[in-house]
Amino acid sequence: MKKNYISVAFALFALCSFGQTSSSVLNANNVNTTITDNGFFFTQDQMGMAGYEVPAGSGNHAIYTGSFWFGGTDINGQIKLAAQQYSADAADYSVGPITRYSGAYADASLAAAHFGQTIWTVSKSEIDAHIANYQSASYTMPNGIANWPAHGDTSIGSAEGMLPYIAPFVDVNGDGQYEPDQGDYPCIKGDQATYSIINDAGGLHLASQGDPLIMELHCMFYQYSSIPELENTTFVDIEVVNMGTQTIYDAKASFFLDPDLGNFSDDYIGTDSLREMVYVYNGTNFDAPNSGMPGYGDAPPAVGLKVLSHELSSSMMWTNNAPFPTNDPSYTSHFIAAMNGNYLNGDDQLDGNGNPTDFAYAGDPNISQSWSEYQQANAPGDRRCLASLDAGTLPPDLSFGGADRRTYSYAIIYAKGANHLNSVTELQNTADFVQTHYDNTINTCFAYQTASVTQLKEVEFNLAPNPNTGVFTVQLPEDDSATLEIIDAQGRIVFVQKIYAGDTKIAVDLENGMYSLTVKTTKGSSMKRFVIQ
Repeated sequence: MKKNYISVAFALFALCSFGQTSSSVLNANNVNTTITDNGFFFTQDQMGMAGYEVPAGSGNHAIYTGSFWFGGTDINGQIKLAAQQYSADAADYSVGPITRYSGAYADASLAAAHFGQTIWTVSKSEIDAHIANYQSASYTMPNGIANWPAHGDTSIGSAEGMLPYIAPFVDVNGDGQYEPDQGDYPCIKGDQATYSIINDAGGLHLASQGDPLIMELHCMFYQYSSIPELENTTFVDIEVVNMGTQTIYDAKASFFLDPDLGNFSDDYIGTDSLREMVYVYNGTNFDAPNSGMPGYGDAPPAVGLKVLSHELSSSMMWTNNAPFPTNDPSYTSHFIAAMNGNYLNGDDQLDGNGNPTDFAYAGDPNISQSWSEYQQANAPGDRRCLASLDAGTLPPDLSFGGADRRTYSYAIIYAKGANHLNSVTELQNTADFVQTHYDNTINTCFAYQTASVTQLKEVEFNLAPNPNTGVFTVQLPEDDSATLEIIDAQGRIVFVQKIYAGDTKIAVDLENGMYSLTVKTTKGSSMKRFVIQ
C-alpha cells in the first residue's frame, strides 16, 4: 500500500464530500487494470491499492495511480488548474458531465439517474452479438450498450443543459440519435474499452488548490486482445471540452504517473524525447518483494507512458519524501512549475552538466556516461513522473455540439528484456510499434460527436454505378477530404478508407446485398445506399 497519510477527520471530510466511487476492470489482454469514475486512473480507489497488474494474474503491479492534469491562465493572467495525485489527499475532479456555461455539474447521482451508470465497459464481442441479435426477442442487451452515454440531458440545470453528444456511437440509420434497440451501438476502440466522464466544476480543488477551469473530460481506455504485439498495452484517449465562458491561454496538458514497478522503492525514471515517452525501469537487475507484491524478480521489465497524438514539451520526475523542491507538489505554483518542466520552486531543471533542460533524465541508460539515473548512479527510490504537452489556447465550446473538443492520446506500454537495462531497449521497440499502429488506425467514430445535427451540412458526393459488383467510383467536391465508411445490413462497419477531392475508385470484396455508404468530413456527413450484385 502507498505511503500517504491523512487525519481521520480529513478522511471523513473527503468521504462525505466526494462520496463512494464506482470502478470497472479493463482486462482484454495481458493487462488487468482498474479504472474509476472520478479521474484516478489505474487505482483500486476504495482500497487504496495499486490497480495496474501486468502480466495479468502475476500479482505484480507496474503502476500505483495516474491522472490527467490541465492548466493555464484566463485573460487576466489568473491560473486555472485541475490536477490530482492521490484520492486520499482529496480531488479536483468530480463524476459526471457539466451543465453548459453555468458551471453546475451533474454529480454521481444525477449522472447515474440520466445514464443508468457512471462508468461503462464494452467489448467488441458484445457489440458483434448486439449487431447480430438486437432484433431478437430473446436478446438481453448489455448495460454498457443500453446505457451508453451518447447524449447528455439538455434540460438539466439551464436552458442549454449537458452536451447533446458525449460518447461516440455508430448511427446505423443516420438520424443523429442513439437508438440501440434500432441497431445503433457504441463506437469503441480496441477489443474492449472503458469510458468515463469527469469534470473539474464539482467543488473546491482540494488537491491542487487551483481555480476551476469549468472543464469536462471524456476518457476512453482501451485494449487489444487480437494483436499479439499489443497484448501488454493499454491505450488512453482524453477528450477535453471547455464548458465555461473563459478562454484558457498558455495551456498545458499533463499526464501524471506514480509508476511503482513491483517493488516501489527501487525505481528509476527516464525520458525518451524522440519517442515522446517517459518511462520507469528497475534500479538493479532484481526486483524484490515488498508490501505484499511478489516483485518482478530477475530481469525486471520497463513500463512507459507514450504520447501518441502530440509532441512532448517537457517531462519531470520527483521522489516520495525527497526534500523540496524535488518532492511531491503541494500548491498551485508547484503543479504549474512541474507542468512546465521545472523544479517545484520554479527553477530550471538541470541536466548532468548543469545546463537547463526540459526533459528529466533524457539519456539512454544503456549508453555509458549518458544523463540517465543508472549512469549517474542515483539511489533508486519511489519515483513519480509527469509528461506535459503544449495545449495552446482553449476557447469556450460555444458551438452547442462540441466542435472545440481536443483529444490527447496516450499508451501505457510494457516490455521485458534480458535484464533491467535491456528492458528499456525492448520498450523502445514496443513504443515504435505502438506509434505505427496508432498512426495507421482510422477512427470510425460517429461524426455527430463534434457538432449538433442542425449545424452539420449535407456533404455532396456521387456514387456510380449503383448497383455494382463491388467496384465503383465516389466523386467528392473540390477542396475536400473525407472518411468513407461502408456498413452492411447488420450495422457492421465493413470497410473504411480516406478519400480526397475528385474521383476515387473503390474496390471491395463483399457479399451481394444492400449496403450504406457514409461520407464524413469536418463540415458534415451524408449517406447513400447501394447494392452489390
